[in-house]
Amino acid sequence: MPSFGSFTIGQDKEVVFNGAPHNYVNTITGNPETGDKAGVIISNQYFGDGKISFDVVFSEIDDKSSCEVIFDYDPLTDNYLAAGISAVGLFEIRRVFDGKSNIFGKTEKVVGEHSFLQSDVKYHIDLSVKGTLVSLKVDGVEVIQLVLPTNTRRSQVGLFFMNRANITVTNFSVISQRFKAFMIMQFNERYNGIYDSVIKESCGPSGCDLEVVRADELYGPGMIISDVVRIINESKFVIAEISPVETGNFNANVYYEVGYAHALGKPIILIALKGTKLPFDISPFRVLFYEDTIAGKEKILEMLKTNIFSLLEQYGLK
Repeated sequence: MPSFGSFTIGQDKEVVFNGAPHNYVNTITGNPETGDKAGVIISNQYFGDGKISFDVVFSEIDDKSSCEVIFDYDPLTDNYLAAGISAVGLFEIRRVFDGKSNIFGKTEKVVGEHSFLQSDVKYHIDLSVKGTLVSLKVDGVEVIQLVLPTNTRRSQVGLFFMNRANITVTNFSVISQRFKAFMIMQFNERYNGIYDSVIKESCGPSGCDLEVVRADELYGPGMIISDVVRIINESKFVIAEISPVETGNFNANVYYEVGYAHALGKPIILIALKGTKLPFDISPFRVLFYEDTIAGKEKILEMLKTNIFSLLEQYGLK
């Protein structure tokens, strides 16, 4: 559905933006100038985490020629994130506030020189979003990777165009993935039971239908902390079991990972055994306390589900 601009919608997911010169008055100089028509079209497909891909061809090129995918779109305010071929540099990820009155917005990251863009060449665009980690690939080459300051929301997606001539998009595809949660906890038999019977159950298909992972499930070469950092970035939120190893002796790795997630602004759900005396820095935060009994596990399971659903709704993730 076009939001503004002129479009021709063809079969087989073909979208043609009907570009044209745009006459306007420069608000600074007061002189008449000629620029490029702009347009936005919104899809009925929803997207939170996953991949958006399409092919784009510019019939002609000028210094403002642009084609970007719109994601994290808010129809109430016309705020959104956009990524793709841009008039600023060559490839860009930008944040737009009130997209009808301020189409350029604020650049998050830009690379390349716009003069490299060619007409009548098919460019294949892939946008991947995992948590706050965003990756933009063009013709299979990763040109931008960026960690956003906040989670993206589940929303409709679309396309932004600017040009004096036609731009054709084909093979537009949206593949959504389940949101990911990262579990921070100690690794021993006692807490493995909590992870298997409570955490996985609350996040699984019979619960909130999320993918949950913890550090000991990460496999591959390199430092484990690098994998932890990557997974925290890729996760929409974090669950942390912060009970001490023994009285007054807290697990340093657990608190390191909690601190890192907090510094990123990730939503965190804290759980701990009933009776745990929390360190000063953690004590102001809301913590779900539970008893290590059958009845206690059933209660924390329901509490976790309630809190996860509430968090997903709060951040527009559900």
